[in-house]
Amino acid sequence: MNEFESFDSKEEWYFSLWLNELNRRGLIEDSKYHPKSFILSDSVRIPYLKQLKTKVKAEEAHLFGSHEYQADWIIYWNSKLTGIFYSDSSVPGRSPMDFPFIANWSKSRRSFFSVIDVKGTFNQNDAYRRFSIDQKWVYQKFGIYVQKIIPMPTNKESPKPKSALFLTTFMPIRATLTDIKAVDRNFKFKYRLIDEFLQEHKL
Repeated sequence: MNEFESFDSKEEWYFSLWLNELNRRGLIEDSKYHPKSFILSDSVRIPYLKQLKTKVKAEEAHLFGSHEYQADWIIYWNSKLTGIFYSDSSVPGRSPMDFPFIANWSKSRRSFFSVIDVKGTFNQNDAYRRFSIDQKWVYQKFGIYVQKIIPMPTNKESPKPKSALFLTTFMPIRATLTDIKAVDRNFKFKYRLIDEFLQEHKL
């Protein structure tokens, strides 16, 4: 069994490697793969009166089922990452769009958190369009921003997208190795490992 077979995609496995490296350094307060789904709409039935032989019976006709959205991860950040991975909107500074993550605030936990949907570089299909709708729907109903994350960029000298997580932050060590022989992979773009990233940000 391959390491990534316990995940829905290899991209999700890449993200788990990245998350584990932060977790080992105590920079994640809590995280969960496949957290509780968001119920975006309930099933709908309409009442009607059904005529039987000797009486009338109240019945319901099914119009459509409920709609749920299942995120890939929820992450509760360590406060040390404020101003590095996300902005504190109550403190004057850079635009929230300048950071790798746009975090939500949990009143109950008194901490920032992110809800993540992991996508691949080339997977521009119906799943992207469905996610775009669900993303808006979750925000409108719950006030929670769900962020699309592409971990690994294309392996080119000018990799795409520029917002890929392994470009804007760091590359997990395991992701730099081949799957079979665990030898160094050949990347055409430059990347940082976590120690360099943390040293750069004085963590």
